[in-house]
Amino acid sequence: MKKVERLNFLNGIKVLSFLCVFHVHFFNAFYPAIYSLNPVDSHTAGNIEAIIGCSPLNIISAGKFTVRLFLILSGFFIARKYFLTGNEKSIGEGAFKKYFRLVVPILFVNVLAAILMYLGCYKNDEAAIAANSVTFFGSYNQFQPNFFVAAKEALWDCFFREANTYNGPLWFMYYEFMGSMLVSAILVLFGKSKARYLVYAVSALLLAKGDFLAPICGMVVGDLLYNDYKWVKKLQGKKWLLWVGFFAALLIATYPPIGEYSEVVKKSIYGLFPAKVLLYYIGAGAIVLFCVCSLEKLQKVLTNKVFDFFSEISYCFYLIHFPVLCTVSSAFYLLLKDSLNYHLLALINYVLTILVCTGLSWVMHKYVEKPAIKLAETFTKKLFQKGA
Repeated sequence: MKKVERLNFLNGIKVLSFLCVFHVHFFNAFYPAIYSLNPVDSHTAGNIEAIIGCSPLNIISAGKFTVRLFLILSGFFIARKYFLTGNEKSIGEGAFKKYFRLVVPILFVNVLAAILMYLGCYKNDEAAIAANSVTFFGSYNQFQPNFFVAAKEALWDCFFREANTYNGPLWFMYYEFMGSMLVSAILVLFGKSKARYLVYAVSALLLAKGDFLAPICGMVVGDLLYNDYKWVKKLQGKKWLLWVGFFAALLIATYPPIGEYSEVVKKSIYGLFPAKVLLYYIGAGAIVLFCVCSLEKLQKVLTNKVFDFFSEISYCFYLIHFPVLCTVSSAFYLLLKDSLNYHLLALINYVLTILVCTGLSWVMHKYVEKPAIKLAETFTKKLFQKGA
């Protein structure tokens, strides 16, 4: 049994990923043409937004890619721990613990969102009209809040029904949680058998059109890296090939998410490829993870104290950033939209939003998430000790 050590360089991946998620939501609110590629939505001369959105420059807002990378990481971590320890019991413990770790911060943010809605603090509808982003930003949380429904969504519906009524990014939790359960089940049933390779292939084929493919790919990467395959070791020795694969994957990750619907995309370099957006994102994410785990120089770049700090609060940042955009950022924009240049206001608003999200995330991490983790560990120990 090998010791499961922390891979600190993956903190950098997590931080850059949630920053991309934040960017895609911020841009959808205030620079929607980066996503839509439609000149009608643009706030820049010559539709610079569409130029960014339909080029490798859109890696800065590749949130739809990095969300899949989060799911890949989820499957990877479960597989890594299993193949290092061979402990099937740890998988069950991890699944139980994961629910409690996820659910308490979600419940906190959902109730907070309901309170803010009740107080009339959600200004995203007004901001979206002024910023010409109604399609992508204006419709969220525009209903009468119900605290029971908000709590039910946090405790159950977001995990088992893909519900995200009170916090848009919550759709992710269904795939995060159920994907983890799927990976755990596969490893418990087939992890020590060569039949797992066939299970990997069948699962990938059956799930090829959906987000559950991502944790499956993460599991496969974990298997490849922690089972001493000779051909994998040879591949890891070809550093030049790994660097080529890494940058090629990042290029694939910049495929515009609206690709199959946009004439702009069809006329660009991306038009040379079929619009298989989800497959591109998941495939690119798996390659990026494999390359990062195999390139020491890249690991050094991704390892520093700043990334470590933001990695600690990354989950809370993910949960809180959208309510902040719909309240604080929208209200700030509406307050000054007639007084400042649009782009200057957007820049100040961007900095303000990052600062507010960081501060709230730190508070949430300390007073909500960390106690939830301790609670989950206590319950898990008691439950599985009794079971033993």
